[in-house]
Amino acid sequence: FLFCVRVFCGIMAGKVEVKLSGKAPSPTTPVAFFLAGWPDDHSCWEQVAPSLHKTHTVAVACFPDYDIKAPAYGAGKLRRWFGYDLTEVCDMVAEAIKEVAPGKQVLYIGHDWGAYMAYLLAAKYPELFSKMVTLDVGIVTPEGSTIGNILIIMLYQLWNTMAFVLSQLIHTLAGDICLATYPWKTIGPCPFDIGKMPRRTKEVHSWMCYPYFYLWTRMLTLRAPKMSFPPKKGIPLLFCYGAKKRAMFHTRTFLDKIDADGASKHVCFEDCGHWLQTQNPQKVIDEIQGFLAK
Repeated sequence: FLFCVRVFCGIMAGKVEVKLSGKAPSPTTPVAFFLAGWPDDHSCWEQVAPSLHKTHTVAVACFPDYDIKAPAYGAGKLRRWFGYDLTEVCDMVAEAIKEVAPGKQVLYIGHDWGAYMAYLLAAKYPELFSKMVTLDVGIVTPEGSTIGNILIIMLYQLWNTMAFVLSQLIHTLAGDICLATYPWKTIGPCPFDIGKMPRRTKEVHSWMCYPYFYLWTRMLTLRAPKMSFPPKKGIPLLFCYGAKKRAMFHTRTFLDKIDADGASKHVCFEDCGHWLQTQNPQKVIDEIQGFLAK
């Protein structure tokens, strides 16, 4: 069976929409909480989440307002002007988890910004999690990075930030044109993924780029959100990443830290780019099941 609940949390209309499926919630039923990243909605987990239906209550969420359907260039807008700061989103997700799993720890599975959010949640709310699975985004620090890798990441993130600002100060169409004109194929981090995103291109809008705006606003003002390496908080971590990318969203140092923790693991998907859960869903399922059985 499938049922849906909207969890309202945060302030000023902040909302994380959570769709529930699988086993009915009960005090003894474990909960798996999935969080999608940019620019995905709940549908990006459709090939992976059902694998836990027989054993878990499955909660699937996306970033605030990413559930808005606006299938045309220049369409749609955020429910709140200039969106939501990353620390707000962290608190909203934590409240959503508490709502669907009161008094319990959850298995957390995040991709892209959902993976980034795992490291913020581990720093602020470690008591909410039994294990974490993050897909394709680790923790990037200057140590263990190359200048080329950092530049590729900076360029597209700052471009997305500019597109977002245009969408808020001028019009969504102005931001969408800016977003569409970035040379993703030649200097983007994920050329393998062009045309293979789970969400249709016309549903991807510049106003969805608010995480990049708040990340760089905070970094440039020396107020970067506090992140934690989950095993340091006693949370075993499975980190999976794709090899077919121009730039990696993690460092060798990050992988070495995972290797040093006996309860954690990292896996490279040689046949995948950024969206592992749609490009090789069965391998993602197998790795999660093996991690749970460990």
